[in-house]
Amino acid sequence: MENPFVFGEIVEQRHFVDREKELQNLVRDLADGQKVFLLSPRRFGKSSLVSLALLKLQKRHIRTANITVSSYANYAQFLEKFAERVLRSAGPWDRVKGWIGRFIQRVQPTITMNPASGETSISLSRAADSDASPLAAEVFAMPGELARNGGFRMAICLDEFQQIDLFGGPAVENVLRNEVQRQREIGYVFSGSQPSLMEEMLSSGRPFHKAGPAVFLEKIPVAAWKDFIRAQFKSRRRKVTEQALDRLMKAADLIPYDVQRTAHELWDYAELADRAELDIPEVDLVIDEL
Repeated sequence: MENPFVFGEIVEQRHFVDREKELQNLVRDLADGQKVFLLSPRRFGKSSLVSLALLKLQKRHIRTANITVSSYANYAQFLEKFAERVLRSAGPWDRVKGWIGRFIQRVQPTITMNPASGETSISLSRAADSDASPLAAEVFAMPGELARNGGFRMAICLDEFQQIDLFGGPAVENVLRNEVQRQREIGYVFSGSQPSLMEEMLSSGRPFHKAGPAVFLEKIPVAAWKDFIRAQFKSRRRKVTEQALDRLMKAADLIPYDVQRTAHELWDYAELADRAELDIPEVDLVIDEL
């Protein structure tokens, strides 16, 4: 049987624990075109929450794009991939090219298509050492042009948003803020795993001050974790004692990644040893091996 405890990757809804209120609010706000700032330390399940919200929005026929800012080495590369991901989310190139006349005219990008996958790639057609910032306003305005002309709504996630500070700090934030605030058809979630940097970006005097609600992910409650873990082991006719669950929760400090990882290893141990009941010694054994 598949191990139901997943860590280190985006989890599907069946592996998702708690966060029902946060998920409901995020889906609602993005569908309404809100600009949301999602803050949490690493390993708290932020990326899984956003991915599940975007999936629910897709089922409402809202186009979605998920872009990790920290994946790109420089501002020009980020702008290219931002435009590329947004265009791909809108539909096939033959359909969307008629919706972005201003973007094509002002930016004059080089657009290529992979004949095998049908995916579109974009180059801003600038010299490697040239400044990409003059094109930024047009790139950030493009989602709004797409949505208005295409007659649909969009939701865009910029993950690890605090990394945008490396591309030019407040100057970049200012250009982005000026464009996204005009885009009522598009919801944005700016998520970051370094809360102190994100809070600084939202402080008075910075472009994104009071641009939208800030949501800080807290730890998932003990009761929710215990219910989830019990239910998974019960499906295999195994029991985890209350004392064992308390030990696991304390060791993992309720950090989602660590709870899932420890429970994952406990599951594997129970399967290999064919244990019907798991108590403190079994949890300690698993923790010692992590």
